[in-house]
Amino acid sequence: MNKQHITIALGVALATHAASLVSAQVYKIPDPLEVRDKRWIQPELPARKDYRNAYIMVPLVSTRESDNPLIVDELMVDAWGIAIRPPGKGGHWWITNTGTGTTTTYIGDAPGHPFGQDELEVVHLPVGALHEKNETFSQPTGMVYSGFATTEYPVDDGKVKGSSKFIFVALDGTIYGWTNGQEKGVKVIDRGGEGRMYVGLAATEKTSGSRIYACCMNTSVVDVFDGGWKPVTLAGDFKDPAVGDGYAIFNLWWHEGKIYAAWARIANEPGDAEAYPGYGYLSVFDEEGRLIRSLQHSIQLNAPWGLAIAPQDFGALSNHLLVGNFGDGRILAYDLVSGAYVDTLRDQKGEPIELDGLWGLTWGNGETLGYKNHLYFAAGPEQEIQGLFGKLVPLFP
Repeated sequence: MNKQHITIALGVALATHAASLVSAQVYKIPDPLEVRDKRWIQPELPARKDYRNAYIMVPLVSTRESDNPLIVDELMVDAWGIAIRPPGKGGHWWITNTGTGTTTTYIGDAPGHPFGQDELEVVHLPVGALHEKNETFSQPTGMVYSGFATTEYPVDDGKVKGSSKFIFVALDGTIYGWTNGQEKGVKVIDRGGEGRMYVGLAATEKTSGSRIYACCMNTSVVDVFDGGWKPVTLAGDFKDPAVGDGYAIFNLWWHEGKIYAAWARIANEPGDAEAYPGYGYLSVFDEEGRLIRSLQHSIQLNAPWGLAIAPQDFGALSNHLLVGNFGDGRILAYDLVSGAYVDTLRDQKGEPIELDGLWGLTWGNGETLGYKNHLYFAAGPEQEIQGLFGKLVPLFP
């Protein structure tokens, strides 16, 4: 279907769906339902420690022409999760759009592969059973590439069946798989009736014995499923005694056998996180949910969600854990050895980079989909009614 026709078809749905988008929002000020006087005061940021901590932002796709992106895409409302295939697997950039219940796809941004779109422009994700009477589409958040397990995560839409290449979670408590040739995501798990509101997803990168980990803010749990979509009981419980009361895991990221967890403070509105300086924690667990270490708590943390480890050619902050704050749009760098906060990504003037509504972070694969040392991000600016997909490029790699 032509993208313009898709946008028109979604117009009525977007209008009737507007109220439900509140569940995707994170308060930019202390939760208004709380009776307390607390002003937003951005914590003082120390001077830049290294002049090589300098990056420029390049917009690739946006809902706003004023961003001067390469592509204007009206479906990209509240761009949240990002996933791509590894080198040698071809494919697309996949971006989940919470505000339209879609995943939009793009190609290129690599030498010999210009950025653009091909015939696979959008994949729709249907709404879960709990909300299907009142809503027309889901609200996808986190997503992962799952093609490492070529015989697991089965999906069948009645026309095409196979092993999922990508997996998505949504705020209505649903989990979807998708494989090549399918027009829509296939709903494989629906826990909306159990009160689940999934905000993040991690997956092991294994050829067999795979697992996915879906975190839920409103119930403060991590649901784990195996390659056959069956629930898994772990030896651990994803608990960290260093984390303050009233917090839940906001996002998870698997890397080399470890699971990194970003914690946010739970707001009074179900499923929401509260954004405020110092409201956030970071932990590292094993695949059984057992705590390995707690990273340094910092006043700079502010509803953190995006997680990535920088390669060796990313300038002054190479080989650091990068943590994207939704609350203020800043990206923090943590020392992987000490677990201490080091600095915040800056622009060429030394000012902190702030990406309004920042969500997902990832790197290009160095072949057909992006550069390995360019940090790609997804965001939902203007209180999540817009969308932006772009990248940060080091000036001194």
